Amino acid sequence: MTSALSRPTLPNYDRPYLDTQFFFWYLPYLTLVSLAYWYAASPVKIAMTTIKQHTKEEILTIAIPLFANNGYDGVSMRQIAAAVGIKAASLYHHFPDKQSLYIDTLGFAFAERTQPLFEAFTLPAQPRERLRMLLDKFCTLMADDVDFGRLIEREIMHGEAPRLQFLADHVFTEFVTDMIDLCRALAPDRDSHLLAISIVALVVYHFQVTPLRSLLPGFNKSHDDPGVIAQHIFSILENGWLARPANLGLVLKASTRKAS
Repeated sequence: MTSALSRPTLPNYDRPYLDTQFFFWYLPYLTLVSLAYWYAASPVKIAMTTIKQHTKEEILTIAIPLFANNGYDGVSMRQIAAAVGIKAASLYHHFPDKQSLYIDTLGFAFAERTQPLFEAFTLPAQPRERLRMLLDKFCTLMADDVDFGRLIEREIMHGEAPRLQFLADHVFTEFVTDMIDLCRALAPDRDSHLLAISIVALVVYHFQVTPLRSLLPGFNKSHDDPGVIAQHIFSILENGWLARPANLGLVLKASTRKAS
């Protein structure tokens, strides 16, 4: 006698009617298998997978050129969501408002792009060699990533005070502190803050005026080479930081006397 829990036999299709065991055991199983295969290849499954793949980092990466080219006020959350390929509601899942998204974009852009610069600060070498490496990497960064330079420039020139304060406290502090320490090692008799800002300005401004300087007399295509620019700035600094401020003051007074 067959147990009630024993596996049923396949239905006998020679019979004029369908075996009820087929409906009770096999039809639900085949239905579930079919649904599983359908779901695996369905548009619903593909869409859900696509949404999951849009991580916060990917959103920030896409937001960088949008903010760089249009500014904070020139792009909306809806436009950013469309560029990412998600709905605005999904974007708000990661960022409560545009201000938060913008701040995170600036921080992400700066942290990711300037990582090679920090390698120069920790290089086990003399201060001048660290400066040379820093200039090489800084110039390469500015030449290769126009969006990064434009994004930082926009915020510095047109940013609101609260955002600038946040950037000063949470984005630029580490970089500027390392710059000041390097400048203090390079020229102990100079104002390290002023020297750090001047070095950054020499690099940044050169790339800011690229569209104009290529039209000015004396321009050479080699002037667009980041290596040439880095060596040029290093040469200027090398011949300038060695003179002590007191000596420069004497030279300035002598020049004034001759002029009078």
